[in-house]
Amino acid sequence: MLSFIEDNSHPFDYVERLEGVPEGVEARVVRIAPDLPFDAMVAMPADRVPADVEAEPVGNHVVIHHAFPDLGPAEDWVVAWVNRCPASDFPRNR
Repeated sequence: MLSFIEDNSHPFDYVERLEGVPEGVEARVVRIAPDLPFDAMVAMPADRVPADVEAEPVGNHVVIHHAFPDLGPAEDWVVAWVNRCPASDFPRNR
């Protein structure tokens, strides 16, 4: 089950990470300061990127991100990308 967990270990205004993502995938939403947008980010193994996505791998991962003025749409975007990651080959993190 996917759920966002607020992460207070960072000096930023707001950070949350998505729990329950496939192994090897990292997903989070960050806002560096209150007057800046939320940055939604998903990092996934390069071999798990959906075929229709144009992205350059960095090492063995691809990082996709997008900025949103509000938290809700940022969370929805992250969940949508995580749900596009093929999950049949690896278990979900707990």
